[in-house]
Amino acid sequence: MSKVPYLAYLKTLRESPNKRTAAQAAPTKGIVVKPLKEDLAVYEKDQDEITADLINKVKLDEETMMMLQEGQRSNKALTTDDGTPITLDEANAMMEESEEKPAPPSGGLMSPAAEDTPPTVDSEDPVLGPFQNTISILKDDTAFMTQLSSMTEKYPGLTEREIFMVAAKESSLLTNPEADNMFEIKPVAADDMNKEGFAIDLKKLNASKNPTDHLKALEKYLDRWGYDGKAPLGLVIAAPGFRNSSPDTVVYEAGSKEAKANPGWLDSSGNATVASITEFYRGQ
Repeated sequence: MSKVPYLAYLKTLRESPNKRTAAQAAPTKGIVVKPLKEDLAVYEKDQDEITADLINKVKLDEETMMMLQEGQRSNKALTTDDGTPITLDEANAMMEESEEKPAPPSGGLMSPAAEDTPPTVDSEDPVLGPFQNTISILKDDTAFMTQLSSMTEKYPGLTEREIFMVAAKESSLLTNPEADNMFEIKPVAADDMNKEGFAIDLKKLNASKNPTDHLKALEKYLDRWGYDGKAPLGLVIAAPGFRNSSPDTVVYEAGSKEAKANPGWLDSSGNATVASITEFYRGQ
């Protein structure tokens, strides 16, 4: 075989059409390396990397090194996140807009932030619709929702919606300044709870703006009455002694002090019955 590499390659290729065998005698073997797979990505170093490698190999003084690096810099187009080219003025405007965008305010249930909170109830709901923003804020309150979930698990039959419904009826979900507390627990009821060992500081509760405090007070109230989740929550709030009575039972007769103070409880005859009180709180 000829000692001239190229002629040796041609002779091998002629005698053996197998390209792999011929490639072993190729004059470029060891000089050009080709990926074994056609679809294998080939990575090329950019100019910055080439310059960096050169600097590492050649000992240069700092001034020369800086001049070399600066000379290799190139301009690149400004683009948005999706790759759309933009001008420098447009980029600056986008940065200013991002910096000027105000952070959402924080606050209580009556905070203006409620207007920006996505609603979590149907706006056409006759009872809860007007309170959709307030309910959204409550649902973002981790402590409140943890307490609420604990109660719905503790009292089978009690639902999240029923708790919101009763709170809406009693105190507009703690946004009515005339309401004493979220579920309108009265001094008589509080005294009864204290006597039965379910201590509650009503003065402290009435001053609290933390809705979780009011849920915890409701839990103590329900425990005092041995609530099991079967009776309507509103009925237990309004007349706990009638929680196991039949629907047509008259709780407060027409013309009574309680009937006059709570017109929403009354049926067509003017009486407050188990059924009419339940309907008032459940919105049925």
